[in-house]
Amino acid sequence: MYGKIHPHDLADNDMKFRAPWDPSTPFEMLIDQVETAQEYAADGHQPYSPAQLISNAYNIVYQTGVYIDDCEEWDELPPHVKTWQRFKEHFLKAQAKFCKKQTAKHSGYFSWLMDQRINDQCQKIENAANSLITATTTRSDEMSTITATQAAYSVQTEQLTATIAALQKEIATIKAQQIKTKKPRERKDQGGYCWTHGYLVHPDHTSHTYKN
Repeated sequence: MYGKIHPHDLADNDMKFRAPWDPSTPFEMLIDQVETAQEYAADGHQPYSPAQLISNAYNIVYQTGVYIDDCEEWDELPPHVKTWQRFKEHFLKAQAKFCKKQTAKHSGYFSWLMDQRINDQCQKIENAANSLITATTTRSDEMSTITATQAAYSVQTEQLTATIAALQKEIATIKAQQIKTKKPRERKDQGGYCWTHGYLVHPDHTSHTYKN
């Protein structure tokens, strides 16, 4: 009410307006970031247009590399329905869908698989430990059995450690594959040449045949 917004304040606000968004946080945080910056810019008598609002938010989402397919779906929508409200609804649903997939993929099968493997190994170690406890109460002529049990306990501990390391590596590999990236299409030399398009064209595509 009483403060005055200076040009450098608006510049700082613009940086906040375009700041990257962490896709592991709720999409509402990006919405709040953009709308708060919009309100501040409006108070400074330099509001962003609806097109700027949507374009900026779209670029932030696209740069995360997580919602490429959803961005393509947005691109295919008719211009007259691409409102800020529609944008928020579209990507809120996109994040909910993404989270559901990741939960099913990692919290479901892979977590279950990891738990099963670790539980199996722990059960073996527990059995070996119980055998060791039982063996310590037997007569001295059973010391050879105790020694063998201790050796088995050591081997099983090493196996458990190796299993956990392998599972961690497997999970890390799965997480690394979450973000989809598009590979650029390679253009190969096909033996043709055009004054306009260069040499990466079909032999039938020449300066003579290209009429535009």
